[in-house]
This record gives sequence, C-alpha cells and structure tokens, in this order.
Amino acid sequence: MTNRYLTKSRFKTAVECPTKLAFTGNKAYANTKDEDDFLKTLADGGFQIGELAKLIYPTGIEVKASGHEAQILETEELLKRTDVVIFEGAIRWGHLFARVDIIKKTGSHIELIEVKAKTYDPALKELNFENKDGTISASSNGMLPYLQDVAFQKFVFEKLSLDKGWGFNIDSFLMLCDKSVACTVDGLNQKFKLERSGDKKKTSVVVEPGTNLSTIGESILAKVDVNKYVDQILKNPIVAPGVEGYFESVVTNWAKHYVDDIRITPVLGGHCTKCEFRCDDSSSPLKSGFHECWKDFDMTQPTVLDLYRLKSDMKTELILKKKVYLSDLEDGDLTIKLEDKGLTQSERRQLQVDGGWTDERKFFLDHQITEEQMSSWTFPYAFIDFETCAVAVPFFKGKRPYAPVAFQFSIHTMDEHGTVKHAGEFLEADPGKNPTYNFVRELKKQLSTEGTVFMWSSYENTTLNRIYKDISEDLANQVAPSDAGELIDFINSLTVRKDESGKKVVHRGARAMVDLCAMAEKAFFHPDTKGRSSIKVVLPAVMKDSSWLKARYSQKVYGAEGGIDSCNFKNHAWWQLNDQGKVKNPYELLSPMFDDVASEAQQVAEDDDDFEVKEGGAASTAFARLQFENLSQKSRANMKSSLLRYCELDTLAMVMVYEAWREWLTHEKK
Repeated sequence: MTNRYLTKSRFKTAVECPTKLAFTGNKAYANTKDEDDFLKTLADGGFQIGELAKLIYPTGIEVKASGHEAQILETEELLKRTDVVIFEGAIRWGHLFARVDIIKKTGSHIELIEVKAKTYDPALKELNFENKDGTISASSNGMLPYLQDVAFQKFVFEKLSLDKGWGFNIDSFLMLCDKSVACTVDGLNQKFKLERSGDKKKTSVVVEPGTNLSTIGESILAKVDVNKYVDQILKNPIVAPGVEGYFESVVTNWAKHYVDDIRITPVLGGHCTKCEFRCDDSSSPLKSGFHECWKDFDMTQPTVLDLYRLKSDMKTELILKKKVYLSDLEDGDLTIKLEDKGLTQSERRQLQVDGGWTDERKFFLDHQITEEQMSSWTFPYAFIDFETCAVAVPFFKGKRPYAPVAFQFSIHTMDEHGTVKHAGEFLEADPGKNPTYNFVRELKKQLSTEGTVFMWSSYENTTLNRIYKDISEDLANQVAPSDAGELIDFINSLTVRKDESGKKVVHRGARAMVDLCAMAEKAFFHPDTKGRSSIKVVLPAVMKDSSWLKARYSQKVYGAEGGIDSCNFKNHAWWQLNDQGKVKNPYELLSPMFDDVASEAQQVAEDDDDFEVKEGGAASTAFARLQFENLSQKSRANMKSSLLRYCELDTLAMVMVYEAWREWLTHEKK
C-alpha cells in the first residue's frame, strides 16, 4: 500500500478549505481542476520554466527514482556530498512530504529554490508582497500561495535536519520570470518542446540538444530571496476556513486527518463559490464534494454564492446570519450604490435578488442609455475581436515573459440597411513566426476607414496599445519596418490611452473603439447571466428572449447564398433547440477546439482564471500548442480551422447582441 502524505500541493488545497483534503486525489469525486495534464502544462508554463532554471545549474543532479521512499533515499544520499545541486529532491518529516525544485547545498548551507512560472518586477521590490505595515498582502500580487508553498518546504526540511542532526542553515528563494528582462535570442520557446506519452496521460518537456547557458541568451529568470516572508508565515498563525493556529500544529493536524482519511467538518462560506469539487450534473457517476458539504440546503435554488462580484467575506457574513438563499435576503442585507447613469455592481446584485421577472418583464434594458449611445454611432459598423497568447518563455527576441502576442482577428460589418457580413479575418500561427506587424497591417487593410468600430471589453484597446509600445521601441532602436509610422497612426486612431495611474485619459483616437461590454454592464441585465457580461454568457441569454433573432438565425442563412456572408460556415442555423426545448448556446454548436483532449478539460482551459496562457482561453491554448508541440499537418490544419470558426463566432455574437437590443428598442417605441 502506498504511503499517504500531506504534500505541499495538498497543504495548499487545505489552506483554501481543509475539508477538501477528503476529496483531493480521490477519483470518486468530480474535480474541475483535474484538467488535462497537457493543457495544464501549457497554461502554467511550469515545465518549460523548470527546464530553463535547470540550465542555470549545469552540474545539477535530478532525482529520478520511482516512489516516495526511493526518492527520499536518493535525495538523502546526495545530501551527503559537501557541495551538490539536486533537482526534484524529496524530503519527508513524519507524514509531511515535499519535492523541491532545486536544492543547492554548499557545506552546511542549503538553498531551497521553488521555480514558478510567475512574473516578478524587481522595480517594485518588496511592494510585490507587503502591506504598508510590513505584513504579507493577502493578494501579494498573487504570490501568497507560492510563499506558503516555500514555507511548507522549509518547515519540513528544518524538522528533518533537526531529527537527522544535520545542522543545516536553510534559506528560501522563489525563482520567477523577470518581467524587466527582454529575451535576447529568437526561438527560445522552440528549445523546449512539449511531448505527450503514447497514452496521452503524461506530459514532458524535450529540450533541444545542445541547449545550454550559452544558447539561451540573458536569463529571463530572477532568484528572489523570500526568507522574510517565509519566516512570517512560519511564525504567525495560519488562517483557513474554520482554522486559525500556528503552522506546526495546523499542518500536523491536517496531515493526521489526511493520512487517516478522516474528513474535516466543513465550514460553509464565500470560499465555497469556486469549489472545484462541485458537480451539478445529477446523472454523473462522480460524487460532488460541494453538495456533500451543503447537503442541508437545496443548491438548485439561487444562493448568495451566486451574487455577482460580492466579496467572499461578505458572502460568509450572510451565510452566518442563516441567509443562504437569495429569497432569504431583506432590505439592508445588501448595500446599494447608485450612479447618475447606468447600473452599478450592487444594483446588478439587487436585480439578481429581486428583479421582478415575469413573462412580460424577462430582462432589463436601459432604453435611455442604449438609445443615447446608439445615436452617436455611424455606419458602416465594424465588430472586431482579437486573440492573443501570453506564455512564460517568450516566443520572440525582444519579448518579455508573458508578453502577449496578437495572432488572430475577426471582423463582422453591418451597413445602414442592416446587411451583415463576415468581412475579414487574420490568423498567423506558424512556429517561430512573429505575427505582430502583419496583424496590424491586415487589420488596417481590412478595416473600413469610416464608421464606428466595436469591441467586447477593453481587451482590444489594451492589445493595440501594447503593440503601439512595441513598435515605438522598435522605432527608437531603429529596427522598425518602413511602414511603422503608418501603423502607429492607425493604432492611435482607434485607441484610448491613460496615464500610469490609469485614471486620466491622455489620448483618445478619432475613431476610438466602442466597448459593448461596458455598455452591457451599464444598460443590460438578464437573470440567466447572474450579473456577468461575458459575451459567451450574454449571447445565449439574449437569444432566449429575442423573437427577432429566432426568426433570423433559426433559418440556414449564415454562409448561404443570398444570406449572410461567412468565411468559415455554410448554410448554418445558429438558433437551435436542445433536447429540453431550450435554446442552445451557439458556442456549443462548434466542434471542440481539440480532438485529442476531453471536452471537460477544454472547458477548464476556457473558464479557469488560473490559466496563465489564457487571454483568450481555448484559442490561446491552441496557439501555444501550434508553437510548442510537434503536430501532424492534419492536426495543425484542423486546429487552425477551429480557431477561425471560434473567432468568427465571437464577432457574430456581438452583431446578434446589438441586433437584439436594437429590435427591443424599436418594439418598445411601437
């Protein structure tokens, strides 16, 4: 029987919620974070950054033994050397176990180095991690879980050293992606290809032969001393749902419960909102840990966990007051903030609680705001969507870690007669080829010089401003192409830029793009969206209650002769019903982006905020696969075809939402 240990990953899970220890690693329970290993590898970039870090220590020895006990023995044998660098060293104290990315031993001095594919800005120094009073920030630029990870390793190693009589002096470090350093070589990412095993259950990184310190250019990694923060974590109480106690007592208690498989009594609260062990499909063979914790409540009913952007501690406060269901809430339970124009976040929450929805009032549309906005728009309309990818190991020379690369766009247009067509698209995803300049050139070429340009969220504006900065740097370094000035003028015509504070507008282009998502947040609410304004949430909600969209898109007019021009579809109907007689989400009508990855895992790639590769979800993941993986020509062609179809639907979705709003306004006037 394999020994059960509280590992550092289990420890991290317990900090989120100790009850999760009963579910984690248990295949009987659904786990939305148990995504495809390959997609996860693409997402966090950890495998590739880990291999890059190893190059910094060319004499390092990797522990390759199988099984906990063999790994521990191999590590302890290596630690007998006076000086040694160990990769993936295994340490154990009691029922606590950790594998350390890098252990550097120099005499009696130990450096524990945890490698993370996370950006670090040395210009900010301690502000990355600290509150003004010197304590670790709860957000700490997202670093707190990593600092706790390192603290767990140091705790185990110190206890082990004490028991063994080693007398080691232990320091802790994070090795992070230095966002202040630009890559100095082209094709760095191509030196770290991803490879899947035959059964596709294991992913590894294949380092290009001959890759060493001399071939990777200036290091994009920074070794950051985190002793100060680790010591704080070890000395101060750990706070987790239902738990507040000092490190050793809390960790050893968690280990005992995990090893003996004794479930820790759940403490219900706002932290349950994003529980990965939730399964709402009653026909699924997998258990739902979430529902087991909430067994005394009917979770098919709307609860405070569903409240739009309400802070976790405020949800917990309501739950402690026995106000679990939205129907339990009374006047005064939620603070309502009003603005002169448009819905606030708190008003959206109030609409969730008591919107007064009936067959006559199925949604809310602020006619005044919508009409006022629409009156300022001019034809032809252009609806655009970009796809970008940002990964740890830069694609191109001059790029910094996680610098986004714009590789795709789609454009739908509408004229004054309401004629819609898919007017253009661009995709450049060949390995090692920088698409940036061609992306902007094609956008400039395909986009009309007149009319209003629409985006959904400010992302397109942000992307063009990033490209503007890149081209400006190229001009300053005298490496820009001859049309760089024209491209900058084009970008300036479409964008809005703010100062470093993000509050004051310092530039507004003559055709600055209109953000339909911002308009939706202020002027539109549908109960099915639960307050959210993502295009993938708003579109199916709008389709549900728009008779105009039903009449138009239930016919196979899209991509049909005499219908709506399309680059990637033929004779397609977007308004379709499922087996329950409900309107299908149009995105569910598309084939999966990948034919070799489970659909559930692909959904995680689309939805999970932890996916660093995610700036466009599945599309970004597809681009990364096209860059990092050795794919057949057929697989490449299929993936590119899927990218084109997904991006086309994104801009068509914007058109359909606009059409529904317009028709609702017209109908109201009549």
